[in-house]
Amino acid sequence: MAGRGTSQDDVQGSPHFFLADGSDVHDPGIALHRDEQDGYPVVDSDDPGASEDLARRAAGATADPTDDGGVPGVTTG
Repeated sequence: MAGRGTSQDDVQGSPHFFLADGSDVHDPGIALHRDEQDGYPVVDSDDPGASEDLARRAAGATADPTDDGGVPGVTTG
């Protein structure tokens, strides 16, 4: 993506998507927390439709760039 100017510091983990509208999504559809004792990630919820929503956004189907498309964890610009 020309002009995005991402660096490794921007990437939170895998998967981490950077969209053309300037937004980014880390672990789309996954909500998690860290286990207090061991620090391991614990999945609280998993939205199987998040990938389809993300693909629509990436294809430009969402007219409003501030609309997160229902994808948890979306940061909009």
